[in-house]
Amino acid sequence: IPGKDGCMNQWMSNGVWRMRSTAIGPDSPSGQQIGWAVTETWTNQTSKPWAPGDTFVTDQQLVFADGNTLSSTNSAGSMMAQGKLMTHTFAPGESFTFQELFRPSGFDATETPVKLLVTFNAASENNIAWKPHYTANPANFRIKFTCGR
Repeated sequence: IPGKDGCMNQWMSNGVWRMRSTAIGPDSPSGQQIGWAVTETWTNQTSKPWAPGDTFVTDQQLVFADGNTLSSTNSAGSMMAQGKLMTHTFAPGESFTFQELFRPSGFDATETPVKLLVTFNAASENNIAWKPHYTANPANFRIKFTCGR
């Protein structure tokens, strides 16, 4: 999947959303790790209020050192976390910080996440005249956890 490369704590922009990942750590709701939690901050770059779910934000995936990926829609718990972002209506210029959860069906702590892939369906969004248009090509973000700013 093509994407703009960036690092942890680096702001990424595609003309509609500006976002950055500030931390990755264990997702341990009951004291035992069952996945990964990625802390993200998103900002609406448009002049109107929008929710990410209204602008063809499609998926987030953790990429592991072995090349395997894990979607943020993999489990009910991670989909509920994603819903906090997708349904949050941002005023123009407003920022929102939340944790995206990634919970595999069989958690293996030895699988190390190395990057986060955030995808957008820019072609569909840009075909609708009254919606904001993604100006970056590609609009997707690839954020490496092994480098930082």
